[in-house]
Amino acid sequence: NKTASESLVDELFKNTRHRGIDASGFYCVSSFDQKKIFYYKQSGPSTDIVLHSKYKKIWQNDLSLGLFHCRATSPNSGPACHNENNHPFVSHDYKKAIIHNGMISDKEFKKLKNGLELVSKCDSEIILRFLENKKQAITSITKLIDEIEKSYYAIAFSEITAKERSLYLFRNLHRPLYLADFRNDLGQYFFFSTLDILNESLRTLQKNGIKINPTIVVEIQPSQIIQLILKENEEIILKKFIYKKDFLLNEKKLFEISNPNQLTSSNEEELVFKEITDIMYL
Repeated sequence: NKTASESLVDELFKNTRHRGIDASGFYCVSSFDQKKIFYYKQSGPSTDIVLHSKYKKIWQNDLSLGLFHCRATSPNSGPACHNENNHPFVSHDYKKAIIHNGMISDKEFKKLKNGLELVSKCDSEIILRFLENKKQAITSITKLIDEIEKSYYAIAFSEITAKERSLYLFRNLHRPLYLADFRNDLGQYFFFSTLDILNESLRTLQKNGIKINPTIVVEIQPSQIIQLILKENEEIILKKFIYKKDFLLNEKKLFEISNPNQLTSSNEEELVFKEITDIMYL
């Protein structure tokens, strides 16, 4: 029997096909004691990949991190029939990975590409190559944000060590990104592109007798960088940062928000999340 977590991932992944049917793929990391990485991508919709033996194999393990992506190709981003152009993109040691919704502008791509070696024709790969050799992820992400101000993006970037799994989520005005707290029912967080994807997935699960609800669903705001950390002892830490420009001093500053394990803030000046209230349940 499938676990509730596996069933929710199945539905979210299949329903994300609305975001693109040209290619799909996943990057998953097992529990700390199993020490396995699962990475696969192919052309075609996610409804095909969930039937693949490589996808089914990941559920024979306990997973600590998962990135799942559906791709719609755009001009000059490399055809999906050449698999190196598809998502996720992973570092050479397989310890870092990204998925990206959007497009990097030609001018910003050329600037970022300086000195970096790419294996694909997809603009998204440049994000991974920019971040993969950096030691401090959060400061590297702020540098990346400065470099892609004119581009379109919602990005999930992960990195793993022997004792931690970290996931960073950030976007700009041009692409959506949401986070749901399922810790009460599943002990996990889930991120996704649109509310429709979550609603459709939860309705299907409820029709199949699986009743799980997030305690809160929030829209990640363009000024925010969200970091989720899973410790070896299974503790989950949520950190929230605001990266914004001080127009008086013309400087950009990174602020870490207090109460890191809460998804909302009582201080209106530091209101990190806009709460979503139109989640539909049957």
